[in-house]
Amino acid sequence: MFKKYFYPPIALTAVCVIIAFMLSAVNNFTKPVIEAGQSSEEDMARSELLPEADRFEEIEVEGIENLLSAYKAENGAGYVFTVKAKGFAGDIVVLTAISDGKIVGVRMTEHNETSGYGSRAADDNYDYTSQYKGVGKELEGVKIISGSTYTSRAFEKAVKTAFDAYGRVE
Repeated sequence: MFKKYFYPPIALTAVCVIIAFMLSAVNNFTKPVIEAGQSSEEDMARSELLPEADRFEEIEVEGIENLLSAYKAENGAGYVFTVKAKGFAGDIVVLTAISDGKIVGVRMTEHNETSGYGSRAADDNYDYTSQYKGVGKELEGVKIISGSTYTSRAFEKAVKTAFDAYGRVE
């Protein structure tokens, strides 16, 4: 009777505990490697947006909602801000490089927007982000993407938030 009713749940529980332990061990070994890779990828994205920068130093900016990170170029070339905003299908994450009160470059790094519509704001081939280069805080001349109003507005909001952060550190 014991083998029939109690052994299977005990064996299954033991297998689950062993597998959970093994997954935890694998996670502990791979976590530093994954974090280093993500950090390197973020550094590369910042360097592409602000190529004049030699290295970046993370800085604290208090009181800016949805600001994920702020970095200052150590040689004074400018700042790169990572901001999230609510798009059509979820949050979008935008990197904005600002120098001397003007945008040097912008890039959407994360999104869940509709393919072919909202995703066009992240597509380098669509050329949406190029209209931001050289533009100041007022974002004069920036046009929304037809059919992607929510995404375009979220992108603009993220860039304006980056300018708010820039105003606090400059």
